[in-house]
Amino acid sequence: MDNKKLGSIIRNKRCEKSLTQTALAGLIERKPQLICDIEAGRKKPGIDTMILLARELGLSLDTLFLSSNYATGVKGEELEHVGI
Repeated sequence: MDNKKLGSIIRNKRCEKSLTQTALAGLIERKPQLICDIEAGRKKPGIDTMILLARELGLSLDTLFLSSNYATGVKGEELEHVGI
């Protein structure tokens, strides 16, 4: 998976919750442009931002991590081993 897949998941969940990019950015104390760039696949969020997004959007961290290239080449069993 890649940044575009991650961005799509975040955008879909944000829209499902009827949040604008600006509103979501305010909730997680980030700039709206960052949300725009993440959703467009231009930027990969840092782990701290991933945690805030997961919490605010009601997503599991494994959904976000496994949809992004953070976990490229890592098998699911390996993630379970480290508690993800």
